[in-house]
Amino acid sequence: MELRGAVALVTGASRGVGRAIAVALASSLLVGLIPAWQLARTDLRTALNDETRGFLDAKRLARTKRGVILVNTARAALVEEAALLAALASGHIRHAGLDVFHAEPLKPDHRLARMENVTLTSHAAFRTLEASETLMRRAIDIVRRIVAPTSPR
Repeated sequence: MELRGAVALVTGASRGVGRAIAVALASSLLVGLIPAWQLARTDLRTALNDETRGFLDAKRLARTKRGVILVNTARAALVEEAALLAALASGHIRHAGLDVFHAEPLKPDHRLARMENVTLTSHAAFRTLEASETLMRRAIDIVRRIVAPTSPR
């Protein structure tokens, strides 16, 4: 599958695995990153609430370029599942990479689990040794700042 110049929509791209995927796509495919605010008025990296639930519905997905690759590492409910399934089945969404699901754990007989144009992983996919070490270092640094005596200036 040739992806050079393709359009990729990555939700949850502000940090962590979503950001890593977005940067990898941009650098390896020679495409630019398009911030969520340029795609729509609502930031997809926001908390799930009544305003963001189902933000990517059938109407918004239909406005994307045919063959878009959708990666959702944010919250499953930001994307309407029925609209996602229909767009994947029709080929409008070429491929979806998901680590969040409307019902967890995802049942083996769920349509998403049977589609060849879907890549599924657990929401803890970021949990590599390096990521865990970074989290521990950050936590230790925060504790040190809290308990360290402040020096007079």
